[in-house]
Amino acid sequence: MELLIALNLLLLLLQKYEKPRTREDGYKDLLTYNHKVFNARQTQALRSLYLWRDGIARQQDESTGFVVVFFLNGGYS
Repeated sequence: MELLIALNLLLLLLQKYEKPRTREDGYKDLLTYNHKVFNARQTQALRSLYLWRDGIARQQDESTGFVVVFFLNGGYS
């Protein structure tokens, strides 16, 4: 029984976590979730910020929520 548990643990440890890929249209989820309607210029700005935030989060291996707060406090200059 202990051997089976050890083998299952080993198999679990050998699995590699892969982050979900960035969806180019993921910013639309924010609009839908918050029930917002943006004009074309606002939508483009949101899209740019969304992709920037995701890129920085992946580069720094941080959460997307942390990126914005850190940037507003003077980080990533």
